[in-house]
Amino acid sequence: MLSVILAGCGGAADSVTGLFSQSKHLARDDKTAITDASYQDVVEQLYVAYYGRPADPAGLAYWESVLHAANAPTSIAGLNTVYSTPAIKAIVDSFGNSSESQALYGTGNSSGFINAIYQNILARSTSTDQAGANYWAGLLSNGSMTQAQAALAILAAAAGEPTTSADEQVVANRLAMADVFTGQVSSQNAGGSYSGANANSNARAMLAQVNSNTDATTFAAAAASTLAAIVNQAVFESTALNGGEGAIYGNLPYGGGTMVSGTNFIYAETINALKQSPSTGAQFAMEADASLDSALTVPGEGSSRVLHNGQITLLPGLAQRRVTYVGSDVQVDRLATDGTTVLYSSHFFNYSSLPLSGPMENSPEEMQATVPISQWIVYNNFAANAQWQSGAAYIKKQGMRNGDYYEVSDCTNVASPTYTTGNQPTPCLTGGSLASFFPFSLVDQDNHPNETYFAGDGTISTIQGLTMWVANSPMGPGLSSTQDYRFFVELNGNVYMGYFEKDGTQYYYPNADGTSVNYVITLNQAAVASVQKGIISGASLPGSQAGLATAVSSMSDLFGIGGTGTNGSLSPADLRKHYNVPSSLTGAGQTIAIVDAPGSGNVADDLNTYSQYYGLPQCNSANPCFQHIDLSNGAAIDGTKDWGSEIELDTQMVHAMAPGATIILVTAASSNGSDLQAAVNYAANLPGVTAVSMSFTVSSGFSYAQEAVFAGYQARGWPVFFASSGDSGHQTYAPYPAESQYVTSVGGTRINSVTWNSPSSETAWQYSGGGRSFWVLAPDWQLTTIPVPYLLSNTSSRAVPDVAAVADFKYSAVSVYYKDNWVLMGGTSASAPIWAGISALLGQYLANQNISLSNLVSKTKGGFNGLLYGTVQSPGTGSGFYDITSGTNNLTTSLCALCTAQTGYDDVTGLGTPNVASLFANIAGESLNCKAGVGGGTNGLSFYTTAGSFAYTISNSTASASETSTLNWGVNYNNSSSSSGAYTGSLRARLWAVSTPYSGGTITGYVEGLYTPNFSGQGSQSSNQLDNGYYVANIQSTASGTNAPAGIYCLVATLEEYQASGVYTIVDWATYSSPVIFQ
Repeated sequence: MLSVILAGCGGAADSVTGLFSQSKHLARDDKTAITDASYQDVVEQLYVAYYGRPADPAGLAYWESVLHAANAPTSIAGLNTVYSTPAIKAIVDSFGNSSESQALYGTGNSSGFINAIYQNILARSTSTDQAGANYWAGLLSNGSMTQAQAALAILAAAAGEPTTSADEQVVANRLAMADVFTGQVSSQNAGGSYSGANANSNARAMLAQVNSNTDATTFAAAAASTLAAIVNQAVFESTALNGGEGAIYGNLPYGGGTMVSGTNFIYAETINALKQSPSTGAQFAMEADASLDSALTVPGEGSSRVLHNGQITLLPGLAQRRVTYVGSDVQVDRLATDGTTVLYSSHFFNYSSLPLSGPMENSPEEMQATVPISQWIVYNNFAANAQWQSGAAYIKKQGMRNGDYYEVSDCTNVASPTYTTGNQPTPCLTGGSLASFFPFSLVDQDNHPNETYFAGDGTISTIQGLTMWVANSPMGPGLSSTQDYRFFVELNGNVYMGYFEKDGTQYYYPNADGTSVNYVITLNQAAVASVQKGIISGASLPGSQAGLATAVSSMSDLFGIGGTGTNGSLSPADLRKHYNVPSSLTGAGQTIAIVDAPGSGNVADDLNTYSQYYGLPQCNSANPCFQHIDLSNGAAIDGTKDWGSEIELDTQMVHAMAPGATIILVTAASSNGSDLQAAVNYAANLPGVTAVSMSFTVSSGFSYAQEAVFAGYQARGWPVFFASSGDSGHQTYAPYPAESQYVTSVGGTRINSVTWNSPSSETAWQYSGGGRSFWVLAPDWQLTTIPVPYLLSNTSSRAVPDVAAVADFKYSAVSVYYKDNWVLMGGTSASAPIWAGISALLGQYLANQNISLSNLVSKTKGGFNGLLYGTVQSPGTGSGFYDITSGTNNLTTSLCALCTAQTGYDDVTGLGTPNVASLFANIAGESLNCKAGVGGGTNGLSFYTTAGSFAYTISNSTASASETSTLNWGVNYNNSSSSSGAYTGSLRARLWAVSTPYSGGTITGYVEGLYTPNFSGQGSQSSNQLDNGYYVANIQSTASGTNAPAGIYCLVATLEEYQASGVYTIVDWATYSSPVIFQ
């Protein structure tokens, strides 16, 4: 008995320490055997003695090291023996004087203090050992012992008793329990949760249940149960006490809420923050709906009916909830309007909190199973590169609803409600006939269990006067009784669906890959704030926008740029109109390869849905214009690396620009650089491929190996390569493959008007990738084009991008059909395939003129890029590029000389965006050697036109003698430069259009017998200028009167001298670089 031992001490402190010096403790002879770990039991016993709970792993490690450094004894008895040593006393007193210890024991009278120690350490009251208690209280009263020392002394005395002693067994059992618990906290990395008053209280309660008779085999289970409660409650309280728990949805439920016509809302349902922990008693919280778009008012929630104990009870849209802790579970009771009646309860357990960071669209798959990030971005036009804020986290928990549950929106006396723009509640949405709903699918997006079943049999019943359809049997064949669901439909002119759950049903959510997770997932307020920050406000109709294919006709224009696609986005017709694509060009006869990593989605079906909606040719057996080559051999999609939306953006953009071209999608084995490289080379060697589109960037390891291969492709003339310049704004070094001199790098723009009406109709996109190559010097075709300041700023390196196209999905998105939704997308991942589609149009265009694109690429220095830059170096009367002169891609606060769009080339949009008709004519003109300044004769002649005065594309489909176009042209000549002296006769200047290539010399052979539109006009010598004015161009052949054939013609001016023979002879001629197109 502890009291007998203490009585023998004689009441003197010296006697006590003398007794304790006899207690068992480790010998200190072998100092090398002592490590930090030698103090594990000592630290655990100090925690038990002073805090009444196990040590946390961090605290255990800290105090082990402190005791080791102090050369302390490795047993409680030994520690008590040397308590008076200053270093040891400081350590022990830091426990005894701590706020947690004083809160546990109090600082009142000595008897009460000793009683609290007995209860905590020995699991009994001092009434069972009054003599011993009086002894200890006396030591405290006369100052022989401090309160800080008392717990250590009593613990040491109990630990020194025989193992048959009940007190010794309590101490031993609680030490063992503490060791097990601390070990589990460490192994589960739960140290962050095991902190704070509530966690400590749970652990203290666990130890309080341990006595001398507790079976040691129960320790592990008890520790696990306690730790689960601690973790669950810590994670729960991290949100519940800090702003509340949030769940975010893409749109308001049909059961209630005002909806702006044709729009969707993104809104958060938040359970308001609790005032204090449920560990102090039941806490109450109200639900609250909040629109995350500041431009929209949150509609009122419609009320609902809940089946409770066989009776239907009306429940308001936002109901009060009661939160309590039941064991390790968090129980949530939904209360009726009386604030007391529990209509149904849910238990939640297995909580965990996982941080969120980086781009929102890269969120974990398991989170997106219930929190639809992709839908938020799609439906609500998130800001570019929306990121999670610091501290954002998602909360996982398992859930189980207790009790049968039935809920249906209240549609009583609601007749044909309509969408409104006000903020009055609209409880119901008019539904179709009952028959149209069968068989139906039980899929509940916002509630549980989100399983899918079909049922066609049932009975129309009346419950409390409410007519409904009730399934005759459970809808899950082979399911257990705890997973049977029944379905209810209200029949009062509107059709509504509910479900019936049996007790114990857990919640399951589907992943995109077809698997499921049995977690409920919610967000903390930092994550909710991130979503709110990502939303764009101030659209033409305020709010966010859904993209359901069945509702596109009622969608509002989000962008106000004249787009005719879904939500006012850019349709294929808009893109072709904006970039001046001749209607006759479709890319027929050309093949475009697209290289991507594996992704989910039904690419072929979505492409056909896109095509059907926009009136483009569908790809099917009759028109096999789409082929998918999967180099991954159907491997499972990694949810964190799903390129599904990228694939569909690429394919649909190519089809939008070149609906007559064949598309071959090549998916790499994975998203690794080496696999993408292999896929690029596979695609490049497919027969007849015009171009390869690459909407990705890879590491430099790819670039060094691939550059020589790209050079070989250019030498043979095919295919042409296009790559995204990136979506990160200006970078010092451009990414690969965009930086390759053998690849056309495509930047991004923002379209402000589909119809070109001013230079501001298209501006630079702020995220357009730009910069210089790390290792490639500027090729000749850039050196002769890029302004000198840009060359110097780029250190004479290869500059990126080369060209640009629309990419700004915030203000001028393209629409893509993906997984049953219209998605608003953009980025240079859109602009690169747009240019790939344009290359298909060019291939067709040149083929119509008997010109081979591949031959032209192989013979042109710089390949395809050489052709593009060549049209700028020798510009025609109609420029092939819209020069983008406003906007910046500087995403920093630092000055950046290369980051502003300017006249001519810049590192933001390159040469500009395509004016397709003129660009093609200029490229074709290059193929004819139709160069400015080429002449013959005395070479004293110069020919010029005034830009913009002539429609260079002329249709001859209904040509007649009266069909004309006007050209403002002039011919200058320098008489003194003539080697033959002054002209002897009268002179006239004539303008011809010739289709045969020429290399110099007399033009006679190139005029005679050609179809030459007669740009008539005849003048006489006047100073040094002839025939400067407007003249009529008859597009019929002067020789035969027949229409000139479709083709490309170089403009040639001739100076003709009247000869004595009565005829005019060409004595001088000159060309102009821009061809005329007859089609």
